[in-house]
Amino acid sequence: MFGVALTLDEYEFNALDMLAARAEEPLAFELIYTAVWSEGTCSRDAAKLAIDNLLKQVTEVGRGFMWIEYQADAGYIFRTRWSHNLSTAHAQG
Repeated sequence: MFGVALTLDEYEFNALDMLAARAEEPLAFELIYTAVWSEGTCSRDAAKLAIDNLLKQVTEVGRGFMWIEYQADAGYIFRTRWSHNLSTAHAQG
């Protein structure tokens, strides 16, 4: 299950690092784009494709242990089974 490599470029890795550092917190595309592609190295459309590729890879490799969700009204959210279950339990508490 684990030990499967993700094929990420430097920018996708930096976006994943940013999302994982703020797990369970929604991050808007513009915030990620500005932080990761701040030097204008990539168009917004290409950056969106890169983030969508990241979402797909993490979700496939994570197999229910980690994934990235996209919520139109909030942004991208990195989740793990453990943190998601903990936040759900606190919300119900």
